[in-house]
Amino acid sequence: MKREGLTERLQPVFDENFKSRGEVGAACCVWDADEGPLYDQVGGDRDRQGTPWDDQTLVLVWSTTKGMASAACLHALLQHDVPVNAPVARVWPEFANAGKSEITFSQLLAHQAGLPILERAIDSFDREEIESALAAQAAIETTEFSQIYHAKTQGYLLDAVVRRLTGLDIGTYWRQAIAEPAHLDFWIGLPESELHRVAPVYAARSLDNLQGDAFYKNLADTHSLTRRAFASPTGLPTPSSMNRPEARQAVLASLGGIGDARSIAKFYALLATNRAPFQWPLEAWEAVSKIVTQGADGVLAHEIAFSVGFMKDPVVNGRKQRTLFGPSPRAFGQPGAGGSHAFGDPHARIGFAYVMNQMEPGVLPGRKALSLVEALYEER
Repeated sequence: MKREGLTERLQPVFDENFKSRGEVGAACCVWDADEGPLYDQVGGDRDRQGTPWDDQTLVLVWSTTKGMASAACLHALLQHDVPVNAPVARVWPEFANAGKSEITFSQLLAHQAGLPILERAIDSFDREEIESALAAQAAIETTEFSQIYHAKTQGYLLDAVVRRLTGLDIGTYWRQAIAEPAHLDFWIGLPESELHRVAPVYAARSLDNLQGDAFYKNLADTHSLTRRAFASPTGLPTPSSMNRPEARQAVLASLGGIGDARSIAKFYALLATNRAPFQWPLEAWEAVSKIVTQGADGVLAHEIAFSVGFMKDPVVNGRKQRTLFGPSPRAFGQPGAGGSHAFGDPHARIGFAYVMNQMEPGVLPGRKALSLVEALYEER
């Protein structure tokens, strides 16, 4: 991607997020695999007391964390010569309980394991009890949905695999195998020494414009799969609860990652081009950009596609049905609740990230991030 004209396209859109879209503080980065940062901008305030958002500010990115967790799990599998088509029970024997012996790592990483909810209430900080419950219970079997998004349980499943492969929790493994070699300022389980750098996140102000949205309709239904998935495990239901130090320091690989846009964009640029610390065998690397499941999602209530570990734009008859991740069919990524967004584009050889502290409504990225994606690929 050419550097020329990029700032001229992106900066007005970034500024508009503060002028008309209610942004408090934010950062956006486009990282080229060969040239480094093509666009790297921060703006606004890290809190409502007016502390400026600077290049040392970190922020919670919710489900955008799942992209890093998937990469850490894939990295651990490859380092231990475990193919993604192998059954999860090969590494985690207890997982075979209740008829789950044939579920593969590929299915697990593509939200096809059928374990988006816990059958009993367990606190989010009780990792061992959550792992035990997930191993013991049966998978949800349905022909209605192509996959069921594991909103909160996914991180515990991937963490369990990484722990059994490496003896390390997924946050530590992420730091040692990927973040530190690539000099990424991103954490799944923030050290106490870094807490002072974190911007608080603020809940979306209104859902009035989304009352007809299928996701929010399901979320309001206490018996729906959507509501149950976002309530399993219990605790940490609100942005204010995630602002607590104990939540920021916990290894919550589905929704607890904290970092900056620069590191996230660099991560995706390196993965999109298979650069160190990845340099995976071709088949394994290509799996992150190939759709393995697509269709109505039982939790997100939208048409969703997944590769082995990452969200994709759905494709019908060779044409993308939306462009959350830009125009390239090979692009892959993972958005987060409230508007954080990130992806890698192997064709353009870039990574993109947008992070912010004022959440907006919507289960998929809204105008704050998508306007930047559109400007990024705008031809002039």
